Amino acid sequence: VNQSGDFTWATVGQFGTDNNVNIDQYGDVANAVVNQYGDSNASEVYQGGEGAFAIVDQFGSENVSTIEQTAGQANFVHNVQSGDRNYASAYQDGFNATLTIDQSGYENTAMSSQGGTGNRATLSQSGDLNVASNMQTGTFGEVMIDQSGFENNANTYQDGFENFADISQSGDLNSAETLQHGEYNDAYINQEGFENEAMIDQSGYGLAGYENTATITQYGTTDYATIIQTGGGGNSATISQN
Repeated sequence: VNQSGDFTWATVGQFGTDNNVNIDQYGDVANAVVNQYGDSNASEVYQGGEGAFAIVDQFGSENVSTIEQTAGQANFVHNVQSGDRNYASAYQDGFNATLTIDQSGYENTAMSSQGGTGNRATLSQSGDLNVASNMQTGTFGEVMIDQSGFENNANTYQDGFENFADISQSGDLNSAETLQHGEYNDAYINQEGFENEAMIDQSGYGLAGYENTATITQYGTTDYATIIQTGGGGNSATISQN
């Protein structure tokens, strides 16, 4: 723990053996709370100014959490991991960004990078070997990823203004990806089953109440769906496969 300047405080609680915590906080109103229960867990928190605040809770063994917030304002990260060998990484350098990571199981991976203003993300995973990644660089974007099962993969990328992505997957070996540029784009992917793949790519400019909307719903085995929408507002596309 290394703290210098302003209103920083850090609380570290460890219960078990061979746990490791390293907290570096430099200036402004940075606060960090870490609790680790179990064996061989590791947590790294670095906050480089402004109003960053981070909480880490890890339960189990060999879980790893890294949080780095540099010079953003009013950012918040809450990372909860239970199980073994889960990995969570968070980087936020924007303004008023919020991130929640909740993982349970074995060797799940969650990664998030948020710049811009007012972006929010929630990554939830249960099971084994699932991967979730989020990148947002725009304004007032929101991402929700919820996965359960084995080796599911979900990726989101958003820039622009007021884009929204919601990915829900249950089962095994499913893959989902959303790419959104522009304004007022909404993407929804819901998959259940085995080896389903879905991709949504939107780059239009909608308006409040006149959003571009893409929805993929798949229940079954080895279904594949792609939606690409470019330009304009009020576009709507839906794919449903059983």
